[in-house]
Amino acid sequence: MNSKIAKTVKKAVIPSAGMGTRWKPLSRHIPKELLPISKYPIIHYVLDEAVNAGCDEIFIIYSEFKEVLRSYVEEEWQKMNPGIKLNWLIQEKPEGVGDATLLAIEHIQNEPLAWLYPDIYHDPVNGGLNYLMKFYNSLPAAWSGLYLKRLSEKHVPFTGTRLTDKGSMPEGNIFRLDGYDRNEKDYAGFGCGRAILPDVEYIKKYDRKDLPRINNEINDSVFFEYLWNEGVYGVELPMPVIDCGSPRNFQYIKPEENIND
Repeated sequence: MNSKIAKTVKKAVIPSAGMGTRWKPLSRHIPKELLPISKYPIIHYVLDEAVNAGCDEIFIIYSEFKEVLRSYVEEEWQKMNPGIKLNWLIQEKPEGVGDATLLAIEHIQNEPLAWLYPDIYHDPVNGGLNYLMKFYNSLPAAWSGLYLKRLSEKHVPFTGTRLTDKGSMPEGNIFRLDGYDRNEKDYAGFGCGRAILPDVEYIKKYDRKDLPRINNEINDSVFFEYLWNEGVYGVELPMPVIDCGSPRNFQYIKPEENIND
């Protein structure tokens, strides 16, 4: 297994500039990141999750139409977490997570980076990024949190093979991922909004304006070409998980236990 020593993950990116199209007309008035889950809106728990995993600086990518999101975070969450540095970056056009990442890393040196999607809830203490961090610390590479799905499912973003030599890694459903290649693979996974990049220097060689796009968004298969070559790993993240990305997912994906207060 990889003998590198994992660099401590201190910075996180939360891409929150999306238009929330699937939530219209509600999203015309309130960002989906402010949907309430128990005591707080979902963005509150996502920020807590980043802090509990060890991040002390967070980059939030947002749009000029989401000032209410910034107001909530600064007026409510920040008061509870005054020691955390928040950086607000405006993405002028909704051009996808790849573009948002390039925007953020202009302000980040050669160090690991955590990704947290703001519309997916994970247990802020025992799940999500905190759980993923254990595997990154045992094997310092690119990691993605997964839902596991069989290959018969449509629109599968990752395929992979189960790791048999886990070395000193914790127990879990762990896979070596292979991008979009579905041939002769036993398992597939849907990303569930949590990832760790071991460094960001290689991404800085890309120009946001020159990268090919699909539906006006950066083609992630090109953006992550280096990672696929170096090795990307995935692990199934524990429940509870609530996906607030669309009304259908919010209705049907339920946690297996009560949400923490």
